Amino acid sequence: MTNDLSNFLSSTMIGILFLDSKLNIRKFTEYIGREFNIMDHDIGRPLQIICHSFTDDSIIDDAKTVLKNLIPIDREIKAANNKSYNLRVAPYRTTDNTIKGVVVTIIDNNLRAS
Repeated sequence: MTNDLSNFLSSTMIGILFLDSKLNIRKFTEYIGREFNIMDHDIGRPLQIICHSFTDDSIIDDAKTVLKNLIPIDREIKAANNKSYNLRVAPYRTTDNTIKGVVVTIIDNNLRAS
């Protein structure tokens, strides 16, 4: 199951970033790694110190708001290369409904229009 899930996530054009409750990087897909400039050695580091390609700097604020209110945030953001993405920041819930952080998802809006 782990291999299947890993292959699925790496083959999609959906970027997924898992953050713990302190906004440290837990896991990420290759697609989001490119936009956030994240590499394997960044796991465990705070997202706040990572340089990303988005023109909007409120992603950290969104993550903090979601942790506080437990209500997902959906909005459009632009990257420096002028690509448009749908951003979703949602609580990371375990199977026993415990909040363990947030999940940041980006989807290229150009792909959705195809």
